[in-house]
This record gives sequence, C-alpha cells and structure tokens, in this order.
Amino acid sequence: LEETLWAVQAFTVEGKNIWFDSLNASWMSSKHEQQGGIIFPFGAYREFKPGDADLRIGVMHHPLNWFQQGNYQQFKTFFQSLEDLIFTGHEHEGNASLKIEAQSGECAHVEGCALQTKFSGTSEFNVVTIDVQVQQFCCEKFIFSEERYIGRGSGNWFPMRALPKRTTGEFQLTDSFAQILKDPGA
Repeated sequence: LEETLWAVQAFTVEGKNIWFDSLNASWMSSKHEQQGGIIFPFGAYREFKPGDADLRIGVMHHPLNWFQQGNYQQFKTFFQSLEDLIFTGHEHEGNASLKIEAQSGECAHVEGCALQTKFSGTSEFNVVTIDVQVQQFCCEKFIFSEERYIGRGSGNWFPMRALPKRTTGEFQLTDSFAQILKDPGA
C-alpha cells in the first residue's frame, strides 16, 4: 500500500511477515512549528488491524507528543495498538522506552538521536537488533568519540528482551459506541 500520508512496505524474513508503516506526519509541518499543532487523519486507515503482520514497525518524524490534543489520544491508541516498535525523530534526544497502556497494550518506542548537529557538536545514533524467530529485540546507542562511534552498552537501553505483546483488537470500541458510553443522557 502506497499513499501520500501512510506507506506500507512488506517484507518476509525467516518466514515472518514484517511491515514498515511509514507515516508522513510532517505534512502539516512548518519551519517554526509549535508543539501540539500536528493532526494526522488516522481514521482513513482504520482497516489496519494488529494481526496483519507478525512484526509491525512504525516510522514517523514527529513523536506523538507533537500532535494536537484533540487528535493525540485517539491517534496514539490506534497507532500503538498496531505497532510492535515505533521509531520517531525530530527532537534529536535519543531514547528508548516501553509503553504499556490499558487501551493499546504494549509498544516499544525508539526516539532518534542527532546524527549531525551544528550547535552541540555531538553525533549519535541508535541500532535496533530484532530476532524475528524468538521475538526479541535490543536497542543500543552509539556516540561519536575519539574519531569513532562507541556503543554505549545496554545501560538504560534495552538488552535483548521479548518484543511487546500487541493487543489483538478483538474487542476494541468503535468511535460511535464510545460516544454512546460517554454520553450521560442529560
């Protein structure tokens, strides 16, 4: 599937179906944008289900905290319920985390470092290794020091561990039914 805002690249590796969901979350971006101003029309992609692939990796430039409050919660829940791993950038502060939420289940997030910056003079990147057969992954940060990149080791980053357990989506509420539940009837 190839669209302007959401492209899916599908691969088969060691008998496992791996999808990369590349989102153009920068379509509303501007040179001096303010945090909380981005909207993504995720409703057009509601046909995607968590079980469509064995491993699903989401990639987008802006992290979820840059999305408009009215769009943020629903988009975050939808996107995290689809993806096993989400890669973002924009802020240039490398990080890795595991999110466990009631509505969207578990999802790993990897935030990109700044490979080249003219102000700080640092250069960093992340390497994520995935073993699709045993469903494990690790994330390591590399920092340029003394004319070469040096791995930071596991530290606070993920050593080899199980991939997050994605929700199946069997009992997710539709938007219209959620609206009925939220209406007190007054």
